[in-house]
Amino acid sequence: MTLSKQAFLSQQKKVNPEAFRFLNQQYLSHFYTHDTSTTWHDYLVFAIDGSRMEVPNSKENRAFFSQNGNRFGETSVRVQTSGLMDVFNVF
Repeated sequence: MTLSKQAFLSQQKKVNPEAFRFLNQQYLSHFYTHDTSTTWHDYLVFAIDGSRMEVPNSKENRAFFSQNGNRFGETSVRVQTSGLMDVFNVF
């Protein structure tokens, strides 16, 4: 099967992000209500990590997120991201 970048992006825009939020909530509520969670001294242990990501360099994104420039006059739009991970209960 061959799929163009434009077709992929077009279909990707149709995915409802609420479906992922719902599935994640269902998974977490099931996981943490059972006694199978691994703990350290009865505490859940989490790690957090941050990073920067480049987003499309559009007029709207530049206005909302601000822009970064370099010495060559090129600009990009970057956002700060972070993730939280349960250290002992990783699949």
